[in-house]
Amino acid sequence: MKNFLLIGFISLGLLSATNKLNAQAPTVPANNLALSSSSTSSLSINWTRGNGDKCLVVCKLSSSGTSLPQFGNDYTGSSTFGNGSNLGNSNYVVYEATGTSMTIYGLTANTYYNIRIYEFNIDWVNVEYYLTAQYETASYYTLANP
Repeated sequence: MKNFLLIGFISLGLLSATNKLNAQAPTVPANNLALSSSSTSSLSINWTRGNGDKCLVVCKLSSSGTSLPQFGNDYTGSSTFGNGSNLGNSNYVVYEATGTSMTIYGLTANTYYNIRIYEFNIDWVNVEYYLTAQYETASYYTLANP
């Protein structure tokens, strides 16, 4: 019986490893992105996850060009705008994890921002596969100073 259980666990481990060896970009993007704020310098967001291992939330000034995450790159998120990885054109990563909500801090009052969420999968050597053909996006003006 012990050998049977051991073989079962090994088989499950090999199946998981095989799936990670053949990792690809997810096929279902995040959706239902909702934005709200009661501040001049922060923005709360929540969303519904797609089918990736994790998601990457990117924030940029609406006047900046759009830069997509690149296959194989590992990015670092920071909830303070401008402190996370820059994808290029001041497209800053503000979140990289498995959740469905966060707050972005360090925004400028009365400014127009774009938010994008990319689902991604990770293979067994931590290479990241981003879904960039489809992604959730929304725009928001922060509140003006009183």
